[in-house]
Amino acid sequence: MKDRWKKNTVKLAAGALAFGLGAAAPVTALAGPAAAESSQTVVSTVPAACGWQKIADSWYCLGPDGMPCTGEQTLGDSICRFSEDGVFEEARWIPGTGGGPYTVGCFEAEEQALFDRLSEEKAEEYFDLHPDREEDYAGDTRTSYDRYAGFFVEDALNRAAAARLSGAMENGYADGKVYGQGELSDYLASISYRSRASCLELYLRSCQDGEEAYEKAAEWLDRKREKKDDRKYTLEYYRYLGMASAEKEGKRSFLVILLR
Repeated sequence: MKDRWKKNTVKLAAGALAFGLGAAAPVTALAGPAAAESSQTVVSTVPAACGWQKIADSWYCLGPDGMPCTGEQTLGDSICRFSEDGVFEEARWIPGTGGGPYTVGCFEAEEQALFDRLSEEKAEEYFDLHPDREEDYAGDTRTSYDRYAGFFVEDALNRAAAARLSGAMENGYADGKVYGQGELSDYLASISYRSRASCLELYLRSCQDGEEAYEKAAEWLDRKREKKDDRKYTLEYYRYLGMASAEKEGKRSFLVILLR
C-alpha cells in the first residue's frame, strides 16, 4: 500500500507542477443535460494558478475570459462542482485513480497539507479493510473500487468549520463543544444541514503547520480507539470533509469536520 501512494504522489506532483506555474491547464466541462444526451464534452482552458478566487465569502474558479466555471469541471487531479452562478460546491478525486489526496483549490497550503495526510490515511484504512477491491481492479472501466477511498470536500462543511473555528477561538472549546454553539451535531441541526448524519470534529490547536496538525489528529484518534474499539474513530468511516484554519500569535489552528 505504501508503494502505491509513492507512485501516485509522483504522478500528481508532476501534474501539480504544471498547474502551479500558471501554465494553461486543460479543463473538461460537462455541459449539463445536453452533454449527457450527445456524449460530447466542452473543453476550455483555465489558468489554475490564478483561477481560484474568493469573492464575497464564496469561492470561484475563473476562466481566461474572467467568467466563473459552472457545472462539473475536471481541474487537474480533482473534479469540482460549481453552481449556476459559479460558486464552488464540492470537490472529489477522479474516479478510478485510487482515492486519497487531490488538489482542493480553495484550501490554503497548510490546509492542503493536512488534507493530503488525512486522505492518505483514509485510503490506507479503506483498502486495508477492503483489499479485494484494489487487487481485483485491473484497469478496467469500473470506478466503484475506490468509491469511498477519499473524502468529498463540501463548501457547506468548509463554511461550518469556519464558523465553529471562529467560535472556538473567540469563546472557548471543551469536551467537543464550542461555547455558544454546543456540539457539532447541535450546530448542524441549527443550520439544517444533515443533522442526523454521524459526525466527528477535530479541533487541532496551536500547530506549526499541517503536518503537526495531522500528528495531533492521529494521536487523538489513536487514544479514542484504545479506549473504545469503534469505527467512528477511524477516518475510513467518514465520506465528507470540511476544513478551516486561522493563525493566532504565530500558530495555526485547524478545525476539521467529518461526516458519514
